[in-house]
This record gives sequence, structure tokens and C-alpha cells, in this order.
Amino acid sequence: MIASSQTVTALSARSLVLAGNNLAGNNNNRANNNANFWRAYA
Repeated sequence: MIASSQTVTALSARSLVLAGNNLAGNNNNRANNNANFWRAYA
């Protein structure tokens, strides 16, 4: 399949957004886990 460069650019941008969302979600989970850990052992 021959995709136009516009389509490829749009897909790449979407992939970057999704990857960024995953990183943000992982950081939030890590922060919550750390908070829960210290709360449990305080």
C-alpha cells in the first residue's frame, strides 16, 4: 500500500500522543504507589 505522507505524519503524531499519554499515566501510577507505600508504613 502506498500511503500519502500526510497520512503517515498524522499516524506518527497520533503515536507520539499515545506514547506521551502512556508515560504520563505510568508516572501517575508510580506517584500513587509511592504515596500508598509511605502511608502504609508511616
